[in-house]
Amino acid sequence: NAVKPGPNDIVVFYYTGHGFNKAQGDKMFPYIALTTKSFESLDANSLSMEDIFERIKNKGARLNLVLSDCCNADPNAVNNNVGDIAVTRPSPIPWDINNCRTLFLNDKPVSILMTAASKGELSAGTGSLGGIFTYFFRSSMVNYMGKFQQTVSWQKVLFDAKNQTIVRARNTDCKNPDGSVNKCNQHPVFVIR
Repeated sequence: NAVKPGPNDIVVFYYTGHGFNKAQGDKMFPYIALTTKSFESLDANSLSMEDIFERIKNKGARLNLVLSDCCNADPNAVNNNVGDIAVTRPSPIPWDINNCRTLFLNDKPVSILMTAASKGELSAGTGSLGGIFTYFFRSSMVNYMGKFQQTVSWQKVLFDAKNQTIVRARNTDCKNPDGSVNKCNQHPVFVIR
């Protein structure tokens, strides 16, 4: 509520933590849990990422990035911890100022809502690097700001991050709540308005 951006500002809202979705709900994006104690009600102590997105978008900033890297499934599900991804070094490719402008200083206002997993899916992550979607989103963004990219858009950044997350999840063993193991199933979702 306190955020009051101007028309040339950039607003970034990032949430990582316990997320869930209501089985009978109509929301494609997760709710974020704001409980501080285990006995507190999730219904009374949560916010929908879609509602957060609309509130931020309506404030009128130039660019709004609203990102959640959390589960989007049953409230009692526990996210998957997977083996660490190879750590990247800083990019040796210098950023191109025009590519950065295209993404962050476009004349037309842009609002993006993204989450790490489709409804009914868990979000996988590592102990040292965090969520795999966040990792690949950052990597994709850095790549598209590089000098050797010809055409740059948020659509391309997000499609690359989504596809890399799906591939990594398919090649990762995840533990189910019952203790069994299978391949992770994670499909990030995003909308650009």
